[in-house]
Amino acid sequence: MAETNRTDLSPSAPPWWVLALPYIVPFGVMLGLTALADALPNLRVELYGTRVILVCALLGVFWRHYPRLRPRLDGPTAVAALVGLGIIVFWIAADRFYPQSWAEWQQLFRQGWQLFPHAEKQAGGFDPYSSVGLLPPVLGISLRVFGAVVMVPLAEELFHRGWLLRFLIRDDIRRVPLGTYTFASFAWSSLFFGLSHHEWLAGILCGALLNLLLYWRRDLWLCIVAHATANLGLAVWVLTRQDWQFW
Repeated sequence: MAETNRTDLSPSAPPWWVLALPYIVPFGVMLGLTALADALPNLRVELYGTRVILVCALLGVFWRHYPRLRPRLDGPTAVAALVGLGIIVFWIAADRFYPQSWAEWQQLFRQGWQLFPHAEKQAGGFDPYSSVGLLPPVLGISLRVFGAVVMVPLAEELFHRGWLLRFLIRDDIRRVPLGTYTFASFAWSSLFFGLSHHEWLAGILCGALLNLLLYWRRDLWLCIVAHATANLGLAVWVLTRQDWQFW
């Protein structure tokens, strides 16, 4: 089941779900613990720390099954970082211009287009200074930033660009090189990436741009850099503006 950037053409392919497990398990655990933290806000910091440790451990366990990454600093890496900055500028700037909850969609249908305050998102935002958890704010912030810049880009990019984009073409992903393009896989994966985020419109655009970045060089490292840069930019915005709704 080990994978490289080259396609394994051995005739006896494992079942699709065996090939998918290294990608789905860390991503699924990350989503599951996020949902649990939303349900138990008094333990949000502790559950986030648990998520960081557990997901990073799972990524380490499955690491040999992933496409090889080539970490480096070069021109394409700089382009990827600029793409990430562009993504997060749009993510923040466009936020109030589209509905993000069922109540806001109803408001849109009744009253027409308007600015949306996102009261539900603001109420559910993670404010480390008002947390009643056991960990001090500085540790909660450190865990949050590390998770956003390291854990989330790795888990999400391996799942979306490393697996899903190829699985939508063929279930034996070993026979689909990274960066293989079809319109259906591009569209569906961009849509899924967007709808897995509260900010669905910005998420769809982000998913599309990250897909295009992968098609450009067929290098998952660039997608991880862009994603990490975007999340780092968002963390800087949240902490300097105390705009906790984005966390």
